Amino acid sequence: MPRASPEQFELPPRARVIPVDQTPGEPAVLSLEDAGRLREKRARKAALHRRERDGRD
Repeated sequence: MPRASPEQFELPPRARVIPVDQTPGEPAVLSLEDAGRLREKRARKAALHRRERDGRD
């Protein structure tokens, strides 16, 4: 979805208007390799967060 205009942003999300020319795209094809890469990325970010958190105390 595109970002809402300032006028639309003032409305609750369910009351916003979807542009007429906007059509849904094709769904993404997911694979087990994609899931593995995402899991590794999350693990790296979690480790970085833990290091930063532990360094502050």
